[in-house]
This record gives sequence, C-alpha cells and structure tokens, in this order.
Amino acid sequence: MKIAQSIATLALCICASATLLAQTQPAAQAAVKASSAPSAAAQELATGEVLKVYLKEKKIVLKHGPIPSLGMSSMTMDYGVADPKMLALAKPGAKVRFMVVQVDDEYTVTHIELAK
Repeated sequence: MKIAQSIATLALCICASATLLAQTQPAAQAAVKASSAPSAAAQELATGEVLKVYLKEKKIVLKHGPIPSLGMSSMTMDYGVADPKMLALAKPGAKVRFMVVQVDDEYTVTHIELAK
C-alpha cells in the first residue's frame, strides 16, 4: 500500500512540475529571444558617403562599406529615413556614420552623424 501511495505522490509531483514548466517556458524563450537580438546601442555604426539627398521623397543615397548586422556588403544604395530632419546635415560628399534597420524588404536609416 505504501508503494502505491508513493508512486501516486511521485506521479502527482511530476504532473505538477510539467504543468509549471509548460507555463513558464514561453516566457523564458521570449526572454532569450529578446536578449539575443542586437540592441541599437550594441550595433556598430556603418560608414559611408552621401551621394544624393531627396528631401521630398525622404530618401538618401549612400555609398557605404559593409553592414554586418544586415549581412550587407559594400554598395551604393538609396535608403528611406526615419526622421526627415536627419537629411539637413546630410550634404552630398559628406562622410557619415549611420545606422540602418530592415523592416520587411525596406531599409531605413534611423541615425546619421557626420564622421569625425
């Protein structure tokens, strides 16, 4: 009788542990995903040169080096800008450091500064 009671208690403990684990696992996985994603502060700024600025279209054409965070090699490309005010300091020929993010198939400059 004691063996059957011990087995029942053990089975109950295992079920309770499995239920608790199932409830906490998604939160733990979300925490790992959030912490493994590079933050804006941790990402390195890319370097490049402003070739053209399109104020009305809120776009900038940059000739830049590699952007490892996006798996992008050196190239010349036009980008949208998150804030059109950034275009005020972006004059053709200016050397800049910038951050770009990809949302779906669109690349957007979220930060730009003159290179030192």
